[in-house]
Amino acid sequence: MAASLILELVLFPATLILPGFLFVRRLRASPLEQLLAAVVASCLGAYLLAFGLYLLRLPAAWFGLWAGAGVAAALLERRHWRAFAGEGGVRACLGPWAVVTIWEVGVLALIHHYSGTAWAGDWIEHFYRAMFFLNHWPLDFRFLDYYPLPARPPLANLVVGGMMALTGKDYAHFQLGNTLFNTLAFLPAVALVRHLTKSRAAPWLLALLWMLNPMMLENATFAWTKQSTAFFVLTGLWFLLRGRTTGAAWREGLGFLAFGTGAVCHYSTGPYLVAAALLYLVLVRRQLRQPAGWWRVAGVAAGGVAVIATWAAWAVWRYGVHGAALSNSTVTYFPGVVTWVRDLFANVWCTLVPQSPWQLDNWIIFGSTDPVAIARDYYFGLYQSNFLWAIGSGAWVAVAWLAVAAWRRRPAAGAAGWSVRAATAWVVLVFGLSIVATPFEDWGVAHGCLQPLVMLALVWLAARMPALPPLLRRVLVLTTAVDFLLGSVLHQVIQHRDYRPAWLAGEPLLRLAADENLNMRNNIRYKLAHGMDFFGDRLDAPAVLVAGLLALLLLLVAVKWWQARAAEAAPAA
Repeated sequence: MAASLILELVLFPATLILPGFLFVRRLRASPLEQLLAAVVASCLGAYLLAFGLYLLRLPAAWFGLWAGAGVAAALLERRHWRAFAGEGGVRACLGPWAVVTIWEVGVLALIHHYSGTAWAGDWIEHFYRAMFFLNHWPLDFRFLDYYPLPARPPLANLVVGGMMALTGKDYAHFQLGNTLFNTLAFLPAVALVRHLTKSRAAPWLLALLWMLNPMMLENATFAWTKQSTAFFVLTGLWFLLRGRTTGAAWREGLGFLAFGTGAVCHYSTGPYLVAAALLYLVLVRRQLRQPAGWWRVAGVAAGGVAVIATWAAWAVWRYGVHGAALSNSTVTYFPGVVTWVRDLFANVWCTLVPQSPWQLDNWIIFGSTDPVAIARDYYFGLYQSNFLWAIGSGAWVAVAWLAVAAWRRRPAAGAAGWSVRAATAWVVLVFGLSIVATPFEDWGVAHGCLQPLVMLALVWLAARMPALPPLLRRVLVLTTAVDFLLGSVLHQVIQHRDYRPAWLAGEPLLRLAADENLNMRNNIRYKLAHGMDFFGDRLDAPAVLVAGLLALLLLLVAVKWWQARAAEAAPAA
């Protein structure tokens, strides 16, 4: 079993990074652009192959052809690879990304169950969605006895399922594949940092902020598809920014291709795609006075539309317009004008204003009597659902200070080539679109669609850290450490609790974790009753050893950042 998990670690770059270089190696683009384009092409190709194998009822193991393409790309382009990997911008991104990947897989090894406030079921649903395509389950299968297949788009489940077909069709392999896929989100984030600043310290600072951020860590290790989707959102934004600064339509087309690919990974891409499209039309409005401008827009949008159509057309064919379009609760949510307006304003308030610990309700605690778990649930809810705390309890203040400073300067165009006003309008539009069709949630809705905005806040903070006043920098360091302890360490202490020995010793299933919240109990009992061993169960590594190695890794990143910062601060000889 350990060998198959190691094989999955090898398959990850062979299927989701390397094959795309066969298609983008001739692009007249920077090495960093080639890297991001290659990953998009690799993911898109893996999705199309896995979906094609399913539609044609061919063996899922043929997914190995895509891994073979990755190996071929590595061998055929080995000279190019050596020069490519040695390029400064690429090296500055790949190093921190590799460390972040090791960090997130290491934390995954400590997890024996999923829990936290009302989070339950999603980790089961996405595993069964991968199994749906691998085993050709009936089209009318209901996930969690409720959701039809079109309620969630399939890209991540098909891609991870393809790797599972070559390694193992069990939960441990699904969990590892999903976390590896999630790590890709860091690549466009660190590329955006490089776009904003040439500082060698900034990528390592981003890695440090990313590793310590509770939302980033939770979404990397929780088995759903929102962080992998953020890769496509940030990559789409990257190419749109590059396209606007260089005037290259192919870059803009790649941007919308990435957004379209994200839409078939998770529907939370929708607000970012709509906001980007609207802002793009505003920015090119003068060109639209001529027919050539409309042809350019059509060409830019064509790739993204085609990718979305691969899923939408099949879903409509098999499920009908109603089954395909109205199976997601976000689409069908409309309780009436009065309730909708009330929920809208309430969600804005709760997403920006944190819950008071003296206002904890029984709905969130679910009858838990464990004081440690109650504290975990409170901070988990803050860091996952409140937008400002998702950025960081002190980090959002630093980001706000930078935003006010940028607004006061009001340059004609920012470093990314878009005006401060346009960027502000895009952020506000994304925020509004992310909340407008969401039922009321009293802890906020940041966990739904706002994760890429949190990532962008971390990117900006890493790039602009030297501009912060010294006092605010100290506050940022202190609060980031506190956030990590309350939002991540405390959470992982709870999720590391292993109830298998008690169950195997004969403890009745209904008595396990009896003092924990209802959803935590249900997650644990479902896992045990269905024999779903986690990656941490299979690895079974001593927690002290894993935690110690993770602490050393965190220290290494901090040292790398400090050394790069000191080197930049040193006077030139």
